[in-house]
Amino acid sequence: MAGLSNGVLLTGANAKIIVNGLTMAFATDISYRISVRHATPKVLGMYENQEFTPLAYDVTGTFTVIRYVKDAVNTAGGGPNGAVNSGNGIGNWTKASGILDAIGVPFGAGSDEGNADKSFVPRSLNIGHHFDIEIRQFVPVKNSPLGPGAGLPSLASSASSPLGFLGNVSGANASNSLNQNLNSLAGENAIPTGQCGVVKLKACRITEASFTMSKRSAARQTFQFYARYADEDSFTADKSGIGQDLE
Repeated sequence: MAGLSNGVLLTGANAKIIVNGLTMAFATDISYRISVRHATPKVLGMYENQEFTPLAYDVTGTFTVIRYVKDAVNTAGGGPNGAVNSGNGIGNWTKASGILDAIGVPFGAGSDEGNADKSFVPRSLNIGHHFDIEIRQFVPVKNSPLGPGAGLPSLASSASSPLGFLGNVSGANASNSLNQNLNSLAGENAIPTGQCGVVKLKACRITEASFTMSKRSAARQTFQFYARYADEDSFTADKSGIGQDLE
């Protein structure tokens, strides 16, 4: 398909996965599912459903991380691009500490960033630690002086990132409804130029983690999660009620 339509089609090669505000250089195989359960009442003498009554809205998904552990990079004297000595375990999926870090219990360090690892700490299970997961696409910039590859991700890692995340890439400004929704938030949550928003899974919580390793392949850890809402590039998942969850 002519280079997958010059990079317009979304593939694993031109996508990035952002968990808790950080781009994960070693994440792979992400999937999600939006399910709306319905009741289908029938009446006597008719076979077909009389109506489709929505009962519940659920968003679930999984993603996999190619694992390496703390101290491995320093011990080995180096590693692949993006690898850092702190490793890429779930406890490192947190940005720089915020103001709530100084408060301590019951919030816990990094609670303002939605620490994903708190999903597996029994002491913290009753605390609402949530975070967002995003998928973005790098799109080549038309008529860019940098050539047809402009806008594609760089392999250079960010020194300020605990997981060796890919840095932001400049390029043409993406124009779709998700970008507009996210950019309206302003600040660090805005989608950088040269990227298109694919989906934003909001208020996520990890529910399961599984670890697999074989003699001839790298170790992988797969995480399952729930999300409250899923915004795609063509629609926004608005809240269904007003005030019910606050009563």
